[in-house]
Amino acid sequence: MIALIWRYHTSTFNLKTRNGGFTSGGPNIPVKGKLGFNTYMSICVSGIVGTFRHEYAHPLLGDNNFHSGMAGAGNGTYLSDHGGYSLLSSDNSNLNFVNGWDRDRLGWKPDNNQYYISARDINYSEVNGDLEYSPDIQNREFILRDFATYGDAIRIKLPHTKNINNNTRNQYIWIENHQLLPNSVETPPNNNKAKGIRLNIQVGNDSYTSTSNSRTNYISPICSFGNYDFAYSGIDASSKIADYASTYDNKSNPLSGYSLLEAHAVDPKFNL
Repeated sequence: MIALIWRYHTSTFNLKTRNGGFTSGGPNIPVKGKLGFNTYMSICVSGIVGTFRHEYAHPLLGDNNFHSGMAGAGNGTYLSDHGGYSLLSSDNSNLNFVNGWDRDRLGWKPDNNQYYISARDINYSEVNGDLEYSPDIQNREFILRDFATYGDAIRIKLPHTKNINNNTRNQYIWIENHQLLPNSVETPPNNNKAKGIRLNIQVGNDSYTSTSNSRTNYISPICSFGNYDFAYSGIDASSKIADYASTYDNKSNPLSGYSLLEAHAVDPKFNL
């Protein structure tokens, strides 16, 4: 894929009025007698690097339904938007980096690795990190090196998700070790993000070629704080978003509660 870049293209709308970017399909425009291009993007005055990476990734993965790790736009997997991190995350993602699904989908693998989803055993030998339940499963120990440096990850396919409805999407848990090492591209400028093991859940999107049939936030974080029922205050009736939320230990609700990594949507009629 080749990117044609104008520093400032005056034939488009006034880019200074926008704070983000977009990518879109367009007419098949020939370039010097060649096949040409059918996708364009607009990169605006703020967030140049992150926006370029995001918009450039759309032709590789798919449309807005491939947003994940704070989606911003698209048809959601969940009722509310989730934080997280991915190649196609939007504003308010909680880590400026890719995830294991991104690497696996795009075929990113070190030359000396055998597996695309790869970890190490206790002898530091490479093992397949793509795991699935079977009746003869045995206890195993894994070593996960820094994800940004080595790409190590484990993906566990959740069993029995199709017992009730065979049309249910497959689900997986991803485990990654993010050490936020100095000079790493994922290290936040203010260095206020917690390093260590991060868990994400994948819902569907296990095709390596499809650019459709996706819903946003198919990769979403599992919050170590847990899920709870919250009480809200300072609710803005127009956006239906609360400025402040609080909860207590006795409000634990692992099934349908909210976590601290979600944009809580509330109904102001019942919370004002």
